[in-house]
Amino acid sequence: MGVRDCEKELGNDMHHFFVAPEQIGEKKITITGSDVNHIRNVLRMEAGEQITVSGGEGKEYRCEVLVLEPDRVEAGIMWVQETEAELPSKTYLFQGLPKGDKMELIIQKAVELGVYEIIPVATKRAVVKLDKKKSESKRKRWQSISESAAKQSKRLIVPEITSVMSFREAVEYAAGKRRRKDCRSQKGWRKPGICLRALYRGSLWQSLSDRREVSRRRKQSWLRQKGCSL
Repeated sequence: MGVRDCEKELGNDMHHFFVAPEQIGEKKITITGSDVNHIRNVLRMEAGEQITVSGGEGKEYRCEVLVLEPDRVEAGIMWVQETEAELPSKTYLFQGLPKGDKMELIIQKAVELGVYEIIPVATKRAVVKLDKKKSESKRKRWQSISESAAKQSKRLIVPEITSVMSFREAVEYAAGKRRRKDCRSQKGWRKPGICLRALYRGSLWQSLSDRREVSRRRKQSWLRQKGCSL
């Protein structure tokens, strides 16, 4: 058996798609939306070809294409396997808005590396300024990039790209996920959750405000009220 045959047997060269849990039946899966056009007209798949499908529940379905209609594709479930493709801890990326189209590359690589959710943050010193309309348009574009990267890397979920937040909103959002003190176990290993310290790393810290405007002590005091510390 050659390398190509081995990859086909393992499903490494198969096209991967995402569906909602309600689209998964006992014996078949129904694919709708833009993926139908992609399967029929771009990939030009035919009945009998195999694909992999994920419903965002930690399972991967090996399927055989049965029916190709203009509005849907039906695939029969061959077998189901629970994989450990996702990281044991949910990683939340708080990303300051960069210039140009760098955000698209960041999202692509972050999804491929296993990030669970990406939160764009509009910082005070950032060059990029988005109004509400542009922000939502960008978010939809970024979400499609996240889905494409998830398919390419065969993730079991499509990481969500949230609406653009201010720094204060981002900290409150992070505090609502998990407190700083819950990020480590007694032995020092990280638990599933989020550490607010990540908000201050890299260029994000530099772009928040210079020390003449807001002192480090005031920042620490405000964060303590939110249940965390630097």
